[in-house]
Amino acid sequence: MIPLISSDLKNYIEKKRKKVNAALKKLLPAKNKDALSKAICYSVLSGGKRFRPILCMATHEMFLPENNNILTIASSIELFHAFTLVHDDLPCMDNDDYRRGKLTLHKIVGEPIALLAGDALFNLGYEVIINSKLPDKTKVNVIKEISYFLGIKGVVGGQAKDIAKSEKLNIAQLKNIYIGKTASLIEASVKIGGIVARSNKRELMALSCYGRNLGFGFQIMDDVIEAKEAKSKEENYVTLLGLKDAEKEAKKAIKKSKNALKIFGKNAKILNHIADWCLERKN
Repeated sequence: MIPLISSDLKNYIEKKRKKVNAALKKLLPAKNKDALSKAICYSVLSGGKRFRPILCMATHEMFLPENNNILTIASSIELFHAFTLVHDDLPCMDNDDYRRGKLTLHKIVGEPIALLAGDALFNLGYEVIINSKLPDKTKVNVIKEISYFLGIKGVVGGQAKDIAKSEKLNIAQLKNIYIGKTASLIEASVKIGGIVARSNKRELMALSCYGRNLGFGFQIMDDVIEAKEAKSKEENYVTLLGLKDAEKEAKKAIKKSKNALKIFGKNAKILNHIADWCLERKN
């Protein structure tokens, strides 16, 4: 059981975030080594909530105490996440100029190096898992999950659907895009935390349900936040449903995520609080 109360969530998240940042610095190449190394470090160390690795660690802690193994695996998830962001920002994809209030990587180093930095982060994520001290069977299971959720049925597939979407996008199509682009890696983060802790099949199914709905609600809330800040650039849940109904959909998704945790009882306290935070966050 996680020995914390809800009022400690902010401190819990910040503590985990610092641990992940420290672990990432050890895993990354020296930032002044060459242009590619500089690009890799810029993409990973330029801020970020570390939401996915924190979810992975919090899930693991429902079953076992924190250890170096779960910190390493959680950090690898952030490397995969950084890869998705670098490629998503490229001119051939979303063509974004800013990420986390800073210039996107291709604006700093150019498109070719940015593309290669994303490729390098993708491979580094797997290298970190392979070189971890987990049992070989667990490594294989973790790699299986991350490959699935990053692949054509996950992030990459969601990105492809996003690119191919029609001008008359409906809510069902948008939901499929969100489940792929955003929810997939969040679901993977939660499920992998359970895999490393050797959860059983029933527990892993519940964790998948939690992660998928949490990720879906998280993305809808991104739309809500952008709408309130007048930053929306394309069709999303707010433009299709309106602000109030979009918020209702986010709440429904978060409620489903929390319902999935009922089998864990009080041990799911932090994961429940993280779900509540997804609705309350401002950025």
